[in-house]
Amino acid sequence: MCRSAIEQKLAWGPVSEWRSQEFADLKKEIFDKTKVMISETTLKRIWGRVKHDNIPSTHTLDALAQFLGFENWRNYRTQYHPDPNEKVRLKMKKGWVVLLLILPLPVLTIFFLLGGFGSRAVRSVDPSIRFEPEYIADGLPNTVKFHIDRKSIASNRIRVQLFWDERRTVDFQSNQEVTSGIYYFPGYFRAKLIVEDQIVQEKDVFIRAESWMATYDQQPVPRYFYTEDLTKDGVMQLKSEVLSDILDPSSSINLTFHKVAPMGVDGDHFQLETRIKNTWYEGGAICQTFKLVLLGRKGAFVIPFSAPGCVADIGLMVNERYESGDRNDLNAFGVDLTEWASIGLVNNHRNLRIYLNNQMIKEIGYQSEIGELVGIRFRFLGAGAVDYLYIRDGEGNDLVKEDFEEVL
Repeated sequence: MCRSAIEQKLAWGPVSEWRSQEFADLKKEIFDKTKVMISETTLKRIWGRVKHDNIPSTHTLDALAQFLGFENWRNYRTQYHPDPNEKVRLKMKKGWVVLLLILPLPVLTIFFLLGGFGSRAVRSVDPSIRFEPEYIADGLPNTVKFHIDRKSIASNRIRVQLFWDERRTVDFQSNQEVTSGIYYFPGYFRAKLIVEDQIVQEKDVFIRAESWMATYDQQPVPRYFYTEDLTKDGVMQLKSEVLSDILDPSSSINLTFHKVAPMGVDGDHFQLETRIKNTWYEGGAICQTFKLVLLGRKGAFVIPFSAPGCVADIGLMVNERYESGDRNDLNAFGVDLTEWASIGLVNNHRNLRIYLNNQMIKEIGYQSEIGELVGIRFRFLGAGAVDYLYIRDGEGNDLVKEDFEEVL
């Protein structure tokens, strides 16, 4: 019934006629509502479009329940009373029971009691468990050690999720009390200690970049550029000789400028002004996509711009709110970034107004607190330059002023 409820909520027609695009759209819809990213492949497995014999993770089930307005999967099971005629299907293969989302409450209860799923709480905290991050170096990449006290943990299924992406986890091996994870970018992350499938603690991991730096976002390890690689003539950009060394017309690089440090700015009540320009947009970078990213202690903003013909591929994220260009009208975010563009943000108690070249192009509200601003990123598809950055509090007092005149 969970799947049926989602299909009714979306009203996209018979699921048998869904294409890959519908599953991509569903992924975005779920992320918009829950801030949990479920892959298109996982969704196709749940809807039976891809053959798979494993049980969906409780993390996935929680997100589906939250998408329907419930607190978590357990809450959904408790409150939902299925139709007595609801069909039940069990399938045995290789000794494992395949549990589908259409199973009625009694069968699901048995599986939970037998540990078929385990349980997973959202942002739960068990103070009896010691979970502490330890920074072993400055700079980037940065390896962080995570310490636990196993005496208070009965299970051997223990892992750390490094940040929002549930695929980025590191395991504690048997009898191991220390494990390590690597962070390739500066940022403010929320590491989760997961026992069985339950989040028992969360800890902040703050990878700082006190001075401006840049990354060329290649895989698997980005290339780093520091103060000596950046210009100091009133515009922040890579020096020409450095830029020419990395540009490749056959690929679409992402060049990102970062500064990650506490700003003393209330992320729910501020003003921001900046001016940016795309300086290289050949080959795969033809869309001139640019993202202004603001990091808070509790959330983030991603404000995108692109060439007018590419706005269907951008997505606006304002904390828990997400709007994709293919399902929402983001045409006003289309701009020729080969010319300088002024960007402004005015956030008045969680009501964000976005300006482009002194014209308001979007007003959007959100519910969840973003907290103190602790980082900013200028992310260019191709390469770009930043003329200035000013951030003021709600009363107009300067808190951040970057003219990039001498020292970055």
